[in-house]
Amino acid sequence: MANHLAKLICQFNDWKGCVVKNNVKVGRLPHGGWVGELDVVVYKPNSQEVIHYELSLDYRRFHSVFLCVLRVLCG
Repeated sequence: MANHLAKLICQFNDWKGCVVKNNVKVGRLPHGGWVGELDVVVYKPNSQEVIHYELSLDYRRFHSVFLCVLRVLCG
């Protein structure tokens, strides 16, 4: 498990009755290996919804991405 945030998300969604997978490899490459890995994937059977959580403890990275999104949304 990547960090305490991923563990908390997994435990909470499991408690809510969702199907939870963590560290899911995606995009098999022809020469071996994978394109990437998803931190936490949650399936909610009641609403048939799939949610992907990509968690990070890097505040600066989150802050810079958040500011870029704000710039795009606000012009």
